[in-house]
Amino acid sequence: MRYILYETDNKTVFLGKEINYIKNYIELQKLRLNNIENIFINIHGETRNKYMEPLLLISFIENAFKYGTDYKGVAYVKIKITITDAILDF
Repeated sequence: MRYILYETDNKTVFLGKEINYIKNYIELQKLRLNNIENIFINIHGETRNKYMEPLLLISFIENAFKYGTDYKGVAYVKIKITITDAILDF
């Protein structure tokens, strides 16, 4: 919540902070779900001195948990982020 309130009012944010927010969101979802064995996140590349627009990726991740979870709380979510030079592959 703190990230959304205080960090995202700028046009861009550090990529590392955005990825940290995503990781925290995933950990929160893992607490909510019954079976977390099929939740994967892979991040490759350097985030230092890279910027992006805030909260750009979180909608996709929220939808992955919404539609990747069945009524019993079993989820299958695979997230892969690769950073190379000025390219972010999500």
